[in-house]
Amino acid sequence: MKIYLDDIRFPSKGEGVTIIRTYQDFIFTWIHNRNNITSISFDHDLGIGKTGYDAICLVEHDYHMGIISHDIELNCHSANTSGADKIRQAIDSINKFRLKETV
Repeated sequence: MKIYLDDIRFPSKGEGVTIIRTYQDFIFTWIHNRNNITSISFDHDLGIGKTGYDAICLVEHDYHMGIISHDIELNCHSANTSGADKIRQAIDSINKFRLKETV
């Protein structure tokens, strides 16, 4: 399952991609499908409330807790510069953790 988390935009390559518009819908999808997710592209601003950064923090938590062990391709497509930086830092942290776990 490929996820595109964004409250407004559509992915450039939409075939086979599940578009998720809210943090709440992301949580529901993550809990019920996390072992089948192969990629996630994050936007930061998701309207009012929680952000894409909150979503990547959940993914990061699940990697560190051993809930997720398979590789998921993680990307950020946010136009919000500071929000995108935070998401990319979390992605870097996850990637470093995954590398450490394989050694």
